[in-house]
Amino acid sequence: MTTAREATLSAVIIARNESAHIVRCIESVMAAVASIDGCEIVLVDSCSDDRTVEIARRYPIRVIELARNQRCCAAMGRHVGIALTRGEYVLCVDGDTEIHPDWATAALAVLSARPNLGGAAGREDQIYYRNGERVGGKPDYFETGDAECVVDQFGGNAMYRRRALESVGSFNPYVRSFEEAELGARLRRAGWQLVRIPASMGNHHTQQPDSLREYRRRLSGHLFTGQGQVLRIALRQGLFWEHARKLNRVLLF
Repeated sequence: MTTAREATLSAVIIARNESAHIVRCIESVMAAVASIDGCEIVLVDSCSDDRTVEIARRYPIRVIELARNQRCCAAMGRHVGIALTRGEYVLCVDGDTEIHPDWATAALAVLSARPNLGGAAGREDQIYYRNGERVGGKPDYFETGDAECVVDQFGGNAMYRRRALESVGSFNPYVRSFEEAELGARLRRAGWQLVRIPASMGNHHTQQPDSLREYRRRLSGHLFTGQGQVLRIALRQGLFWEHARKLNRVLLF
């Protein structure tokens, strides 16, 4: 494995209780970066109660376990993973995602050619599950289409330029959710541009949205709390109305 100091690309996988998907995720990331000189893969686990860490340790990657006294969340996992790596570019991957074999090289080509870009994402197809059984999905979830488009934020999966992340302080490790929008607003205010390109990024294996079980998961995981946190932080950042417009339904509720 390449050391962090030599890395061109750092792949940071975040996971919590992803034993059902983590093999597919790790192996897809390894395949996607295999042709890239100077690459490291790190998995940051947020106190899983299943076999996620045990499975991940079978692979030639670095596995980091967050302390159980931490208030673990996706933003914390990404923040720690980015801080403990040194690649010029950072590929952020959720532990339930299967990365497309060509995604890393496609994103690197775009970012390396355009220094004004803070990050790039691509087409993401979502596959939905209920009680462990596949129940459908939504192709091109973010409606990328056939042309590149400038966006305000990404989902969990994207590639960032490290210099852009460091210029704004990276992910805020304390917000429970909505961290991509909070980061995206700071990046754009600092002059960085975010784009979504018409290249396949991967498949996101996730719970069926708008289901009672998914609502309970979001409630128990304090994901709604994160939206309030971001609004409060945005007051002193001067970004309140930008986030408030996106969260108008939440505010009305």
